[in-house]
Amino acid sequence: MPEGADGPVVPGARARCPAAVARGERGARTGVVARRQAVGARRVSRRVDRPGGGVEARPGRRRRTETASTMTKILFVCTGNTCRSPMAEAVLRHRVEREKLAVLVDSAGTTDLHAGSPPDPRARRVLARRGYPVPDHRARRVRPDDFHGFDLVLGATRGHVRELEALAPAGARARILPLLAFAPDIGVPDIPDPWSGGLADYEYALDLIERGVEGLMDELRRPPAGRTVTG
Repeated sequence: MPEGADGPVVPGARARCPAAVARGERGARTGVVARRQAVGARRVSRRVDRPGGGVEARPGRRRRTETASTMTKILFVCTGNTCRSPMAEAVLRHRVEREKLAVLVDSAGTTDLHAGSPPDPRARRVLARRGYPVPDHRARRVRPDDFHGFDLVLGATRGHVRELEALAPAGARARILPLLAFAPDIGVPDIPDPWSGGLADYEYALDLIERGVEGLMDELRRPPAGRTVTG
């Protein structure tokens, strides 16, 4: 087979000059670039300008994750934040996670007596007995910004409610109530402090917490517009 400058010459094939070959390669590259630009234009067309700059997703493609601004935020408060309030935090968190409700839960104390300490071992024990995950929590004192950042601040007793009302800064948006306001049928207004008692006292405190949380869950299951205290 005859040899040409660029390899074997196939009989009957039309020879192409180098300039034509170069023009063909440039045309192919131009076509690839045009296709890429068209794909990019389609992607941009799926987004719309956001007022103030940037872009946002077209309606119908919203993210499904809850944002902090759409969540109901609840803070439980007792004295030292090692017994009653972390137990209430554990119970409510377990319930809302199980039902996939958009609720943020935390706890604090009216004093810094046990600041930085984990929940009391007796509280941890009774929680574990009933199948509640023990919160990875360190005691802290309630802060002024809690009254702006939470929707509900729930005291273990009416005494805590009075303390919280005195601590709340002007213009605070949080509603301050005793937890057992959500269980009026039991006829017990306060959750007694189990700290100086034994496991039976912690069990009783947890009994009352569960009743209060049951009533609170009834409230949280309603649409926000139909809630009486958290809407």
